[in-house]
Amino acid sequence: MAMHGKSYNGLMERDKRFGIFKDNLLYIDQHNAGIHPTL
Repeated sequence: MAMHGKSYNGLMERDKRFGIFKDNLLYIDQHNAGIHPTL
């Protein structure tokens, strides 16, 4: 986290944001592969 200047108010917030990141990454990977799920 320090590498990019990120700081969070606790482990729960960090985990929540990491979960959002993973969801977004999955969506992007599926989009790039031509698999377009509906939101």
